[in-house]
Amino acid sequence: WSDIAYLVSNFAVSHGSLALVYFIAPWLDARFKLPMEAQPLWVQILVGFLIFDFLLYFVHRSSHSSGLLWNLHAIHHSPRQVYSLN
Repeated sequence: WSDIAYLVSNFAVSHGSLALVYFIAPWLDARFKLPMEAQPLWVQILVGFLIFDFLLYFVHRSSHSSGLLWNLHAIHHSPRQVYSLN
């Protein structure tokens, strides 16, 4: 059950991060004057992946330093046998 809980929470965090990118993209565009609409699609996708990856990295690092997040994240570091759910 702990592996399933971790899988569900990890899915929620990753998709929550993606939703965050979706909502902050207009603010970033207005703030930093990024002419992303004028860029080729592959550049837009690359920038999107970089932002998404940075947010996931930030959440992962926070998971190691925050008590509440660590309680969820510790499951990821505890298995004796690695398989698809963990």
